[in-house]
Amino acid sequence: MDVRLLSTLAEAGRASIVDVALRAGVDPREAAARLTALGGQGGMGLPLLVGVECDPQGIRAAVTQLAPPAIQQAPPPPPPPPAAAPIQHPVPRYTAPPPAPRASRGKVGQKLGTDTLSVHLVEVMDPADFLFTAAGHTLTEGQRAIIVHTEITNHGAETFTVLPDRYLVLITDDGQVIGKSDATMNSRPAHRAGVAPGETVGGHTIFLLPEPARLTAVRWDDDADPDNGALHWEIPAP
Repeated sequence: MDVRLLSTLAEAGRASIVDVALRAGVDPREAAARLTALGGQGGMGLPLLVGVECDPQGIRAAVTQLAPPAIQQAPPPPPPPPAAAPIQHPVPRYTAPPPAPRASRGKVGQKLGTDTLSVHLVEVMDPADFLFTAAGHTLTEGQRAIIVHTEITNHGAETFTVLPDRYLVLITDDGQVIGKSDATMNSRPAHRAGVAPGETVGGHTIFLLPEPARLTAVRWDDDADPDNGALHWEIPAP
């Protein structure tokens, strides 16, 4: 085989490995290996050079296609968000209402009180016949109307459930105790039932007295709680 390869190469002078192998009837890979062994360093020292020629641009393109794709490293995960501070809910605080004034006697315009309630006698309108009749009510002969304006403050821990003026009465000079009338007026709103702890509500109460009777006092007396005592406002003589 070596003789055939060398004879073919001698005739061609210069040829590719493939041409030499085809002419000698040898496998190109075997031809390349034998010619490399016969020539050059480590071989028989024959005057032959086994070389390779190429199209540089085409080889570069082939290398680019054959090269394994570059491994793209995934970006590092973002740092975890900072731990949120725990939500602190305000603790509800109950503010106790100020203690009720303990004075039990006074005059119009003053605030008197029991252990759990205070009553402010704001105004006494005597007479109030014009307002009473203007509201559509009728006075019988010998009667007059009186309007009392009060404000009630609940200093206790429980709701005062009754009408605030339920215990309000008038005292006359001859000792009569006059209870309130059922009449109401839009211009002077009446009390509503129920006073919550710490709440202050106001209202107007209508009384009907004999014309000659002189009003001497306004009293608020809770019969259901006698330990607290009565509240008494003196009305000076005209």
